[in-house]
Amino acid sequence: MPTYHLDLTPFIPILTNGQPHIITLDVASAESDHQINENWYLSGLLQVKLDSSTLPTTGNSITLYQADDYAFSTASGSNNNDINIIVNASRIIHIEAEIIAGSGERTKVVFTQNLEYGNAQTYPSIPLQHGFQIFQPEIASGETLSTHNGETALQDTFTYPFLLAFTPPGRYYLSLCLLRLLTPSSSHHGAN
Repeated sequence: MPTYHLDLTPFIPILTNGQPHIITLDVASAESDHQINENWYLSGLLQVKLDSSTLPTTGNSITLYQADDYAFSTASGSNNNDINIIVNASRIIHIEAEIIAGSGERTKVVFTQNLEYGNAQTYPSIPLQHGFQIFQPEIASGETLSTHNGETALQDTFTYPFLLAFTPPGRYYLSLCLLRLLTPSSSHHGAN
């Protein structure tokens, strides 16, 4: 899967309140209990741009927070001689806040993220030795956009198609690519 980007700037008013904070990122499955196997690993990189002032960055608390706890997911299957399994998941996040840098500069931050995932698996009823294939196409796509005073600070738009096909006798075909537009922040304001 591609690297995902987040802009934590909307949370600066909370993170600069003088208290300790823990930021937790989690991987959740499309299953009803959201459990995953132990083969997932997360790593991260935190980048902070400091204000020119020695005074602390503050701000108004988050003014808009729209985010479900988990992605919306659907799963379906059919058994009409072949077995077909389809899983789809999507999640939309929208967060807004106003940041006031130590220098007095005010920044309205709007962070949005729209992610989608789809996986379709087809298992033919006729065994592989007869020349039939198993197809497992999946696609992850989405956009992360963070604007500061209406200007793009971070934009990450991606499509990650993946196709795995098993053919007899035990051969496979793998096709993947990453189509991505990434605009990094050039004016991101962080906390002192």
